[in-house]
Amino acid sequence: MVTFAIQNVIIDPPSTKLDILIYRNLLIYLTPELQKKLLPLFHYSLNPGGFLFLGSAETVSTHSDLFTPLDLKARIFRWRESVLPAEPLVFPALFVPATLEIPKELKTLTTTTNLQSLAEQVLLQHFSPAAVLVNDQGDILYISGRTGKYLEPAAGKANRNIFAMARAGLRFDLGIAFQKALRHKEVITVRGVKIDEPAATQTVDLTVKAIEDPEALRGMVMLVFNDVATPAENKPPARAKGPASDNTLVAELEQELLQGHQKLQTLREKMQSSQEELKSTNEELQSTNKELQSTNEELTTSRKELQSLNEELQSVNAEQQAKMDEWRASTTTCTTCSIAREL
Repeated sequence: MVTFAIQNVIIDPPSTKLDILIYRNLLIYLTPELQKKLLPLFHYSLNPGGFLFLGSAETVSTHSDLFTPLDLKARIFRWRESVLPAEPLVFPALFVPATLEIPKELKTLTTTTNLQSLAEQVLLQHFSPAAVLVNDQGDILYISGRTGKYLEPAAGKANRNIFAMARAGLRFDLGIAFQKALRHKEVITVRGVKIDEPAATQTVDLTVKAIEDPEALRGMVMLVFNDVATPAENKPPARAKGPASDNTLVAELEQELLQGHQKLQTLREKMQSSQEELKSTNEELQSTNKELQSTNEELTTSRKELQSLNEELQSVNAEQQAKMDEWRASTTTCTTCSIAREL
């Protein structure tokens, strides 16, 4: 019922239709580039709902869209349906099948499918609001529509995180709505957010939803941007001095103070989240330390047992040696007696 075979996961074709894959303490010896190529192959090899079992120092963080952690401490992950066509699978060159020519009967169907796809793209670009699908860390997985008015590449190293790419004026409200949506599992809408663009100021309604259904998208977050008309500002020709001017100044200061309190609250929540993560990491380290102590105690017990067994063997050896000496002595005495009788 068990088949044993030698397989090189780097150059051999992957197995398929498997319910469980156990690769403990293998990925840690491979380069990160090779790990990124192997994890999609593991996903390809497993049946839907299959399990992946890794070593204690290994993880699938770079491919969280392919596997869902069941027991993070034990490093057990479940196969999940990938929503996005991530990077294509990289099969070894010797085992990539040749490209097949499309039959003539399928060309008409392909053309119809392309027309439908193009029509859907036009609808998304011109009549649907811009939207972004991200994971629970804010990393962008999919973009629908034109989001250039709301997002821009961050300076420096390429970063596809929504918080790094959000334009000025949007980042603060986006962070608060994102945390609330994840925490309360409900739709959060922020209206009248003003985004500072190079040419003008754009007002947008931001909607954030933590996705629970379908299961393939569970744990991800959808952000939708709806443009609204920017209200005209009635600016007086000059600020008049007096009670009205003082009230306006007080209102502005109160607004700034309120924003400061909101930012402080957001920082406090982030700090609490970081403290919880540190606490969890500390508990894992303590658990690992206890396991090491237990292993050390077992080794100490085994050493004592071996010492005791060695002492018993030495005692038995001494007894055997004494019996051998007695036997030699008795043999010599018998020989002497026999010689004496002969004489």
